[in-house]
Amino acid sequence: MAVTGFFSQPVKVDLTKITLNEFNVIGSVLYDSIDFQTAVEWLNSSHVSFEKIIFHVFPIDQVQPAMELAAKRQEDFMKIILEVSKT
Repeated sequence: MAVTGFFSQPVKVDLTKITLNEFNVIGSVLYDSIDFQTAVEWLNSSHVSFEKIIFHVFPIDQVQPAMELAAKRQEDFMKIILEVSKT
């Protein structure tokens, strides 16, 4: 599992779930400011359907079904977002 993105506050993670499911977690910075600027330009140009970029949002405790959905590749989408609770 790769964690990409930046967070404005520390994120609580249930390390027991990671251990019990034997997940390997790595952090990665895949994009730079030029990539984000290009993405904004594409979205503003209406040449890219935003709905096909982010198709599913799962809470972090649903990581397994999210990864299974991504692995099947049966739907036409680019991103699945794993959302961390803001509590």
